[in-house]
Amino acid sequence: MKSVDRFADHAASIFDTARTALESGQSPGELTIIVSGEGGIRVITDSDWSLDSLAAEHGSDSIYRVTQQKGSVRLEGRSGARTCIFEADTTPMRPLLQDDPRYQVVQAHGPIRALLPAGTWQPPPEESD
Repeated sequence: MKSVDRFADHAASIFDTARTALESGQSPGELTIIVSGEGGIRVITDSDWSLDSLAAEHGSDSIYRVTQQKGSVRLEGRSGARTCIFEADTTPMRPLLQDDPRYQVVQAHGPIRALLPAGTWQPPPEESD
């Protein structure tokens, strides 16, 4: 059971690091972290090999791949028959209502002819009778 906890703890730690990097404006890119049975660590960037192939090639105990795509980060981990996937969308959500209004409320005695962005409204020239 201890190895299951270590596998999950490593996956969560790697994922949190990648997510934090992306949220702070850094690009974690695509990287694969291979952990051997003896505890050695190898990091490979931009590998197009599958995790299973890399694990077999390097004789790894655990393997983790971090990928990034348009404001989201994903971690896929494998250790023997165990797998895990963590995903997060890190793009900030724009609030529906902003503090600076895009309109201006006007008290008019006649009909309002147009709604303009705040700060651009000017009273119409005085109409002659």
